[in-house]
Amino acid sequence: MPPPAFRAQGWQPDLDKTRAALGELGDPAGLARKDKHYLFYVPNANYPHYTQEHAAIDRRQPQPAEMVFRCYHAAEAKAVRLQVKAANVTIRDEFSLALNGRAIDAARIRRLHASGGRDARIHSIPLQPYSQYIVTLAPDMLQRGENRLAVSLCKGEPELFGSIELVELELFLHY
Repeated sequence: MPPPAFRAQGWQPDLDKTRAALGELGDPAGLARKDKHYLFYVPNANYPHYTQEHAAIDRRQPQPAEMVFRCYHAAEAKAVRLQVKAANVTIRDEFSLALNGRAIDAARIRRLHASGGRDARIHSIPLQPYSQYIVTLAPDMLQRGENRLAVSLCKGEPELFGSIELVELELFLHY
């Protein structure tokens, strides 16, 4: 049976595209082969759908901060990238990362630092100085279901105090 002929009405001229997108959502096999981008932690704890615990490291008593996230689709991915943003840091702060209790090799981690705290995606929002860690993972490094990323401060500025905030965790799966 041919699909109904939806005609554009007023402000909604893309009903054919909308129908195609809805059809795609109903095709689990097709979705399994599409790239995925997940955002697990957000910088604003007042966001209405925010459910994660606030992850932070106290500079005076640096205990690892743990970020918990779930992933069910990594086994078939060709490339997996994890990005973590740490705010209130200096360029001299050094961190180590562990995923599910196993240390991540430093060769898999690339660090980008913004000492002025400017986020190029959103120009009008001032941010604290931050570093973004881009981690290239093998698909078998993620467990099906719950995963735990531990971020530890290895070397910090001794004269600074306060908290280092872990404000974003993003996961990219490429098929």
